[in-house]
Amino acid sequence: MYRECPSSDDLEEQRPPFWLQRATAMIHEEFRRPLSVRGIAQEVGIHPVHLSRVFRRFHRASIGDTLRRVRVQFACDRLCEPGVQLADLALSAGFCDQSQLTHSFKRVVGTTPGRYREWARRSS
Repeated sequence: MYRECPSSDDLEEQRPPFWLQRATAMIHEEFRRPLSVRGIAQEVGIHPVHLSRVFRRFHRASIGDTLRRVRVQFACDRLCEPGVQLADLALSAGFCDQSQLTHSFKRVVGTTPGRYREWARRSS
């Protein structure tokens, strides 16, 4: 007899494999350095394609999207600190440059870092 494929509801009830927990923790702890699917997969001992599929199944987002959101959240938390320059913030958040930060920030938050900073300062 053939086994049925697990539904997405069944997967939500399952615990993620230990290696997926390690991969997720790695993204949240090491987001400031350059990370790749291949590098994360090598670190946790799983094939990159398998890691990507299982990650998306459990997190409902790709590794790249998750990494981008973690980096943007870090930037949001730091934007209102006095004297923080966007270029320096971009590098410390793991982006290549200010342009990449601005593009990713707008994609995730819906506005630019500069406008977000103005809004956050007015709201305080």
